[in-house]
Amino acid sequence: MPAVPGRDLLTYRVPAAVQAAVRPGMRVLVPIGSRRATGIVVTLADSAPTEVERVRDVEEVLDAEPILTPEVFALCRWAARYYMTTLGEVLATAVPGGLRAASRRLVCLVEGVDSGAIRKPLEEAIVSHLLARGPLTEEQLSRAVGAGGVASAVRTLTRRQLVTIQQVVRPPTARTRFAKLFALARELADDEEASLARRAPSQHGLYAKLRAAGGTLAAADLTTSERATAGALVRRGLATRRSEEWYRDARPTPDQPTAPHDLTEAQATAVATVTASAGFGGFLLHGVTGSGKTEVYLRIAANTVAAGRSVLLLVPEIALTHQLVLRVQERFGSRAALLHSGLAPGERWDEWRRVLRGEARVVVGTRSAVFAPLDDLGLVIVDEEHDAAYKQDEGLRYQGRDLAIVRAKLANAPVVLGSATPSAETYLQARRGKFSLLTLPDRVAGRSMPTIEIVDRRGEPRLATAETGDRLFSRPLLEAMTTALEQGEQALLFLNRRGFAQVLQCLACGEPAGCPSCAVTLTLHKRRRALLCHHCGHTRAADMRCTSCGQGELQALGDGTERVESEVARLFPEARVARLDRDTIGSKGAHRRVLDAWRRGELDILIGTQMIAKGHDVPGVTVVGVLHADVALNLPDFRAGERAFQLLTQVAGRAGRGDAPGRVIVQTYRPQHHSLITAAAYDYTGFIERELGLRDEVGYPPFQRLVVLRLEGVSARATEEAAADLASRARAVAKTHGGDVPPCVRGPAPAPLERLRGRYRWQVLVSAPTPAPLNAAIRHLLSWWHTPPGRREVRLVVDVDPVSML
Repeated sequence: MPAVPGRDLLTYRVPAAVQAAVRPGMRVLVPIGSRRATGIVVTLADSAPTEVERVRDVEEVLDAEPILTPEVFALCRWAARYYMTTLGEVLATAVPGGLRAASRRLVCLVEGVDSGAIRKPLEEAIVSHLLARGPLTEEQLSRAVGAGGVASAVRTLTRRQLVTIQQVVRPPTARTRFAKLFALARELADDEEASLARRAPSQHGLYAKLRAAGGTLAAADLTTSERATAGALVRRGLATRRSEEWYRDARPTPDQPTAPHDLTEAQATAVATVTASAGFGGFLLHGVTGSGKTEVYLRIAANTVAAGRSVLLLVPEIALTHQLVLRVQERFGSRAALLHSGLAPGERWDEWRRVLRGEARVVVGTRSAVFAPLDDLGLVIVDEEHDAAYKQDEGLRYQGRDLAIVRAKLANAPVVLGSATPSAETYLQARRGKFSLLTLPDRVAGRSMPTIEIVDRRGEPRLATAETGDRLFSRPLLEAMTTALEQGEQALLFLNRRGFAQVLQCLACGEPAGCPSCAVTLTLHKRRRALLCHHCGHTRAADMRCTSCGQGELQALGDGTERVESEVARLFPEARVARLDRDTIGSKGAHRRVLDAWRRGELDILIGTQMIAKGHDVPGVTVVGVLHADVALNLPDFRAGERAFQLLTQVAGRAGRGDAPGRVIVQTYRPQHHSLITAAAYDYTGFIERELGLRDEVGYPPFQRLVVLRLEGVSARATEEAAADLASRARAVAKTHGGDVPPCVRGPAPAPLERLRGRYRWQVLVSAPTPAPLNAAIRHLLSWWHTPPGRREVRLVVDVDPVSML
């Protein structure tokens, strides 16, 4: 019974010829209607279920060995239940990309077609392209003719028997690569070798090269003439030729090995505590930036590998992976594997097989690496556990950190969650005693934390653009950058542009337009001429006068990194400047090249978004500028204050990691906000305790479990009506199936991004103190939703434990 994405579990017959070879966890090619698709074998049974009337045969077994382990299957089943989706969809996420074989429809011209039967210009264009290029898909034909209606025209041509449709199986893009090898068949006696040297010097030279290489050489490492000579040695019986699997090495070349650092007392305590733990247990490693969390990870990982078990180390983003992977490579060499979506399909497939075969015992990767087929897992580490990148926001909306905890529990292994700014969820678990708290309160080598200066920009006089770059840079920041450059130091400028220009803020008092009920900002919807709350649906007129102070005018703030870069280049023409954001890392390895140049001191000023805020250790950075701290604070999301605190603390931690002290300049119109005040004082406990009090008061996570039901449709009216219908039904279901404490239903309300990729978006929020009543209510609601077929024009997306409300 294989799982097929979009279809979940289907039943197929395994032909007798391959029954002995088929096992759960293998890929198989199966028919679905007239097409072919790749499925994963989940279970094997002696007979089909009684309700299955027709059973078709498996057409091809694609693997010689299972590519998923029983432990990964267990994790996928848990994820399917928790995230209320199908096992097929989870398995499609778990398996590396590029491993699916599938069929595609090709339009083929019938031989000897009668041109007189062609009646319309579009049909004539289709036939002309098929004659010139051979069989094509309908998509290829649509692009070729540059017109609509191709599908209809193809159906007409098919009925007239002028074209036929063929299903052609397209093999997986990720394929096992083989290398041709030459190996010595035997060693020559002295007299034989002397004879070979006289009669065939080139053959003797290659024979000697083979011996020096340990008896084996890859054909790719030989010149054209040497490969011909190797063939002569094979014919003489002195060498053999064979093909062997060859791994594409996706891992970067490590730097010169460095000796492990001496541990501080706090580091040593953390390492000893985790190493001594037996079985499953959660640890929160709370360490300030620069306190040596990475060294703790490496030590406990080394202890785990020495004990014969494997290690999973998750990092939030690819941009962070490079520096950490280098450290792991230094310690573990070829026993380390790298898994993330930035690898080419073949590279990821090779790394996956190395892990599956036990050749790599340490896996470093992003959230999808939680599905790595590690055997005998002995330790799970989640670095920067608070980071929103662990949550997938497309397809299967899973939280990688939470699945890592489940993975550790299934393996009966400890899990370490590390962060300088733990998430509210993780901190509460530690406060309640479910996780053990390990602290690293000081930076290594006695280095001090950088000073953080908050610059109040309310009422700040606007100086001439030619002198200051308009409102981008305050005078203290410009002075700090100038001093750093004069002293040969580096500066980092951080701009969080993930917010919306439609979030409005008063430049007089600094307060944004806010919802009176939900403790989040309102968003301007120009089409509606209204300010809306995307949690409860509260609406007010789009009056640009501030209701907090009654004097200031609401304005949208925010400039892009490209503008910042141009202003920096104008103000500091001699400085070497680079920008690191999503727009500048399109090519493979682009972010690595920028960061390597930054670490080598080849850049003076680096400008970037969230990807520069964490994980980078550059001793030359002494100044960090946060240009618009308010952008993070003003997001229409109940986690906005927490995100702002985390981002500010993380980016500030990039300064002062060398011998020179660091200085951080934070520009804001809301200097009184508790997130900024506590971040400037490095008071995490003060911040999180206040934040948890606010969350508890209004019923937000981590005190309530939350599910967002998001509706997406091409029709604005149909989507809004469906949202209203869903919210009404949700309230009824909550009362009848919610238990003693029924779930709370908020909305419907338009999503902050009301229209995305051509679809209108509305959302309904459902929350409850515990998972059981919430899950029961949502499952009943989903069953009701999917029953009438008319609602298919509006898509329903279920987001369990959402991280972003946008």
